[in-house]
Amino acid sequence: MALDASIGGTASNSYSTQADATTYLTDRLPAASLATWTAAASGDKDASLITATRRLDTESEIGAPVFVDQALKWPRIGAVDDDGR
Repeated sequence: MALDASIGGTASNSYSTQADATTYLTDRLPAASLATWTAAASGDKDASLITATRRLDTESEIGAPVFVDQALKWPRIGAVDDDGR
């Protein structure tokens, strides 16, 4: 399955691209774990990002989807954090 990280897209299946995930993980993972991610095949990275997105989308959310036909739960309107933002 091809990765589609379009924001609000009708066929989106990931909240992150491989490039954005690599940037995020570079600042957070120990070197050995980052090396595992970097060495992984592109298809395995896509599968990991799609699996993580599916897991996130199992959570209950407040607010409503921004686009009536978006595939994923986010982006949302009317959702606020604990600080009211």
